[in-house]
Amino acid sequence: MFENPLKEFRPKITYPIKIYCIVKDYSDLINNYTVKEIKEYATKSGAICITRLFDTSISEDRHFIEHLPAFHAHSGKKYIRTFYPNTRPLQHIDEIIQEYKDTSKKVGFVKWLKKIVHL
Repeated sequence: MFENPLKEFRPKITYPIKIYCIVKDYSDLINNYTVKEIKEYATKSGAICITRLFDTSISEDRHFIEHLPAFHAHSGKKYIRTFYPNTRPLQHIDEIIQEYKDTSKKVGFVKWLKKIVHL
C-alpha cells in the first residue's frame, strides 16, 4: 500500500468547501499530473482538498461516481456535485466557490435586515 503522495498540499482555509479526490489506489496518483494540478488549484482557491480511496460505504461514492479518479464537492456537510479530470474541473471549482460566496452574501444580508427590523 502506498502512502498518499498529495498530502503535502496544505489548504489555505478560506471557504468551508471540501473537494474530495476519490481514487482506487494511492499509487494511481504518483504520475497523475492532472489530479495534482486540480488539487493544487483547489487549495490555492481556498478549498480544503482531501484525497481518499473509493469507499462503497459512502453513498456519494456508490451513487455518483462513474469512473475514477473522481472529485466530490461539499459545502459544509452538504454534497454539491461530482466531477472528473476531463470535465473542466477548474471551472467546477470556481463555480462552487462563487456559488458559496453568492449564498453567503444573501444570508448575511438577510441576517442584517432581520436585525434592523427587530430594533
